[in-house]
Amino acid sequence: MVNESCRMYIPEGDHQGSNYTNPLPALGTMNSTPGLATEHIASPGAALSWQAAIDAARQAKLMGSTANATISTVSSTQRKRQQYSKQKKQGATTATRPPRALLCLTLKNPIRRACISIVEWKPFEIIILLTIFANCVALAVYIPFPEDDSNATNSNLVSAAGIFLFLAVHGCDMGTILTSVRS
Repeated sequence: MVNESCRMYIPEGDHQGSNYTNPLPALGTMNSTPGLATEHIASPGAALSWQAAIDAARQAKLMGSTANATISTVSSTQRKRQQYSKQKKQGATTATRPPRALLCLTLKNPIRRACISIVEWKPFEIIILLTIFANCVALAVYIPFPEDDSNATNSNLVSAAGIFLFLAVHGCDMGTILTSVRS
């Protein structure tokens, strides 16, 4: 039945409502519960131990010991991060290089020192990435024609491909001189 003034459903008298009572039997009869293994049945002392744990946590929170533990954990985490970043920065500045490259270029060789300075120059990596991007664009724009026909755009792209090839080869050469096999 629906009460129109409140727009609520009111069950009729013979309708059995939901049973909101505890479905578990009393503590004294728990061991007689069919279908449950004895290790899954809570003992009467289990509730007391949980209550004791909750009370201990509340007391610790009131005393502020959990706040101090959290702060010490955070500070130790920050210290570890700082130590890691220091090691990372120190490792980047003191790069170990093999004493010889290509079996003849020592660390004091001017050619090898020039290659090292170019490769360690900050904009070098950006220049390499821009060169790769420009080569990809050139390959995308190139239009193959039948029977080796060409147009002005394709002729310019062929010469640009030669420049990209030159830069790629010499970039690899500098990398080889910089980090060749240790001898």
